Amino acid sequence: MLTIWTLWHLLRPPRWWFAAALVIGALSSLTEGIGITLFIPILTRLQAGIDGTELPSILQRILPSIARTQIDTLVLVVLALVCLKNLLLYGNRALLAWMDGATGHDLRSRIFDGLMSAPLSFWDRRDPGKVLDTLANESWRTAQAFQHLSGSLVQACTVAVLTVLLLLISWKLTVVAALGLAVISAGIRLGTRPVKLLGEHAVRTNAELGARMWDGVAGIRSIHALSLEADKWRRFMAVSGQVRKAFLRLELVAGVAHPASEVLHATLLIGVLVWLLPHSASAPTTLVFLLLLFRLQQNVSQLQSSWINLEGLGGSIEEVRELVDSTRYQRSQSGVMPFRTLADALSFEAVTFRYDGETRAALNDVSFRIPARKVTAIVGPSGAGKTTIVHLICRFYDVSAGTIRADRHPLPGLEINSWRQRIGLASQDTHLFSTSVRENISLGNHRATDDQIVRAAMLADAHDFISQLPDGYETLVGERGLRLSGGQRQRIALARAFVRQPDILLLDEATNALDTTTEDAISRTLRDMEGQCTIVVVAHRTSTISTADHVIVVDEGRVVQQGAPADLMESDGPFFELFRVHRSVLKSTTNLCGTA
Repeated sequence: MLTIWTLWHLLRPPRWWFAAALVIGALSSLTEGIGITLFIPILTRLQAGIDGTELPSILQRILPSIARTQIDTLVLVVLALVCLKNLLLYGNRALLAWMDGATGHDLRSRIFDGLMSAPLSFWDRRDPGKVLDTLANESWRTAQAFQHLSGSLVQACTVAVLTVLLLLISWKLTVVAALGLAVISAGIRLGTRPVKLLGEHAVRTNAELGARMWDGVAGIRSIHALSLEADKWRRFMAVSGQVRKAFLRLELVAGVAHPASEVLHATLLIGVLVWLLPHSASAPTTLVFLLLLFRLQQNVSQLQSSWINLEGLGGSIEEVRELVDSTRYQRSQSGVMPFRTLADALSFEAVTFRYDGETRAALNDVSFRIPARKVTAIVGPSGAGKTTIVHLICRFYDVSAGTIRADRHPLPGLEINSWRQRIGLASQDTHLFSTSVRENISLGNHRATDDQIVRAAMLADAHDFISQLPDGYETLVGERGLRLSGGQRQRIALARAFVRQPDILLLDEATNALDTTTEDAISRTLRDMEGQCTIVVVAHRTSTISTADHVIVVDEGRVVQQGAPADLMESDGPFFELFRVHRSVLKSTTNLCGTA
């Protein structure tokens, strides 16, 4: 019942098609039952010396005209009922097939929409491989569960119709047969009890397999660089073997239901036949009773199998429900005030932030101003909180305490899309989509013309190398841009940020893979853009930071120094120490490479 409630919870209104499938299935069952029952007067007429008065008295009272109906008319009625039953059955199956596809499509769409709208904190707590497995596999298995559920309801209607007809023929024998069916069902349920646990185990192992696949594909370069191919293959084979064994055990246990049910039901049917032959005066009534009982046990067996399949799919259903609910309630919250431009400053006021599940704050009581239309550099050692500041500006996360204001307006009060649309971001974690160079750049501004795309590429010092690619701007970059070098990917990412014509430009180590000549060109571009937009640069190199109007130094989640670069270099403080350490590391690396 919990599984059924979860499925109903996942089913999005309107639910008319579910009710329609149930009604059509019930009508199909009713026509089948009536058609089988009409064989009694047909067989009775075919027996010499026996007329329609041999019908059970209850049926004669319900359908008094049957006894007087001609045999050819009865045959035509039975044929019509058979045709109607199969038309209804086909319509029911077509509706269920449509429902299966529509439900799977709806679940996948809702999950993907939720994943795209969820904040980064959602992804911090989840394995991407498991999420992809739920999206691709478990959603499909959940759609199958809807089909099993609707099929079981139709089978239940058939069982009810056939039971009523059996009761009309012989209520005593029907009660005995029903008790026998109940005992058989209870035995099968007891024998297949592990199905639910086996289903949950299969889902877990399948999710782990998805994680292994994602790990292998996403880290293919590192795998080759570290010669981990054999190790990754062995681990993948081990998990794949576990998946095979898990689903095999599930199929073996669930598969016991049908053959066991068929053997036990056949035994029951033979027992009823043996008892009826010497005790029944009417052979047609006996034959129809057995035929109805045979159809009843078939539907009971199918109903039992549907319930067992639903139990086996319980783990998939729960995975989908958890993902749908978590993405539904964890969407990035948006304000209502549209953002147009930053006129004064972006201010952090006593901001504290910690990632979910972390006790240590990534930022602790941080306060500073980023003046509009100026270049502000954020520097500090690794893990100091620099990238966290960029993420908070983009509203990938919301602060744990304190306030971030754009001019006088707190960021949560701004309409989130209008805020992000005025931000251009290029980071060290450059992601290019598996499409052309032109489309990757134009993703920053869907309305950008070809001239604007080329202009942005020139500003990022990318136009020359793009022109030398086999198909120029139409060259496909491959998955995650793997066909390009790290520096080329960074320049395309910069062009994507520039074509956006942003009000706030955020560069998070966006030039760390560039050579000195290219970085100097980017620095000149930033100087030319000064006064046109607010620029925030996270970098280590002196050449990049020296162009800044204002520098903020962070260490262990706190602002330890800020001011103009020249003033900070003269103060012999944390800023000067960072550059001294940076130059020492570069010198040591040069000596090491020279020795090697």
